[in-house]
Amino acid sequence: NSIFEDNTTYSNTTSALNNAITGLQEHNKTYRITNESILANTANHDVLGGWWHKKAYENQMWLDGAYMGPALFAELVNYSGKTTNIDSSNDWDLIVKQFEILHSMCWNSSDKLPYHAFAADGGTNVTSHSDTWKGLSHTDPYVFHSASYWGRAVGWYFLALVDILEQMDNAKLTSTEGYTTLLSYLKETAEGIKARQDQTTGGWYQILDKDGTYSASSYNGKSYTQTNNYIESSATALFTAAYLKAIRLGYLAEDDYKTVAVN
Repeated sequence: NSIFEDNTTYSNTTSALNNAITGLQEHNKTYRITNESILANTANHDVLGGWWHKKAYENQMWLDGAYMGPALFAELVNYSGKTTNIDSSNDWDLIVKQFEILHSMCWNSSDKLPYHAFAADGGTNVTSHSDTWKGLSHTDPYVFHSASYWGRAVGWYFLALVDILEQMDNAKLTSTEGYTTLLSYLKETAEGIKARQDQTTGGWYQILDKDGTYSASSYNGKSYTQTNNYIESSATALFTAAYLKAIRLGYLAEDDYKTVAVN
């Protein structure tokens, strides 16, 4: 208690942490992929149990949510001192499962980058707007992931991996299969991000596989104001933080990535 200003602050903080656990319990109960007949599942993708990005985005998982849900939950598991806050068997398995689903549905092994999000319905849901996504297909050959590598989203995903590995370290889980899996995701993503760094500014563009010459005035058949790709400060900050922390904790080799982070 001595780290808090007073007992009221301690009490309020404790309530907030416990409320966060309750919120994630409810989210897991109500807003996760449970429909066994959803197209992605019937097409032999194991997406069951994946957390929706939010209530309105039914059966969608976004990279941004990897931090908002699993990374937060990893800290809360260690805070609570137990591993059955949500999953009756093991909360850590539930956390790792979110990344296994995202990796399975969004990862491009050639580019070594994850697409921004996926919709398990293949783009048929008008209410959750998956029908507006470019590139999705609910007919064979199916396409469930979005069309772009979105800098900020990859940043949240990348930093989430680092923060969760740190929490698994604290929980003495370094020898588990889940830890090894997440570490492999971190290392391969680190390579893909490094390859997209702008050499002039040291930053990263919002659309990671395009440079500053890229612009667009339409999307999926609709016209918009001409918009240019740009060096994204939030994505750059997230990548830099993740690289430096991963180096400090020994997850990434300093010789491979410190110059990238410093630049």
